[in-house]
Order: sequence, then structure tokens, then C-alpha cells
Amino acid sequence: MNELTREQILAMPAGRELDNLIVKYVLRKATSKDRPNWYLISGTTSSSVQEWVKIPRFSKDISAAWEVVKKLEGSHYFHCSRLHGQSYQSIQGNGYGVDFERTDGEGFSNAEAHTLPEAICKASLLAVRGL
Repeated sequence: MNELTREQILAMPAGRELDNLIVKYVLRKATSKDRPNWYLISGTTSSSVQEWVKIPRFSKDISAAWEVVKKLEGSHYFHCSRLHGQSYQSIQGNGYGVDFERTDGEGFSNAEAHTLPEAICKASLLAVRGL
């Protein structure tokens, strides 16, 4: 997928495709073509010294998802602390909602999902893609 729409991101299930998109768009790291689900943490794709690590399961593991929140808080976005819990009545029924808002007031993104890590990933992708 080259140009993801809001609807495509929201329809994605938690899993490796969503995790890889977090690496590409939120962390802005290169992924390996030879080793699926690995990304470059130091060096460049053209340098002889490189360090690759396995992509965390951002969309399924809350500790990995929290790293995504910290990444956005350190950039042009801040986490609104609007984490809606399991009793939250979302459009989809019981689920989790996450909101990200630009610190300059120029953008707001939110997502709902069945799990908090999935909602964090979807909201963060929407935020950095301006959707």
C-alpha cells in the first residue's frame, strides 16, 4: 500500500503489517527486504556497519505500543492522555480509544480498537500521516 487512507488504517487488524507501518511512518526506520520484520537501528542501508533488530509487536504488546506514544510525545505531537478504557462505549462497541493532537493545534487524530496497543498504533499512524 502506497497511500493509505484513514479507512484502510482503521480496518487493519493488529499484526505484522500494522507493526511494519509503525516502523516506516512513525519511527521512520528502514526495514529489511531480506529479513521480514526486521529494521535498522544504527548505520544506514548503504553502510558496511549496520545493526538490525526484530520489529516489536507494537499492535499487540502494550510495552511496545507505549514506545510509540513516547516517540510521538517527543516529536510534533503530544499524547492527549485520552485513553478510553474497556468500558468505553465506542462506535464499535466496547473497546479502547486513543487521541493524538499536534502541540501547535494544527491536527487531531483518534482511533478506536478492541485492544489498547492496536488503538495506539492506528491513532499514531493517522497522526503522522495527517489523516
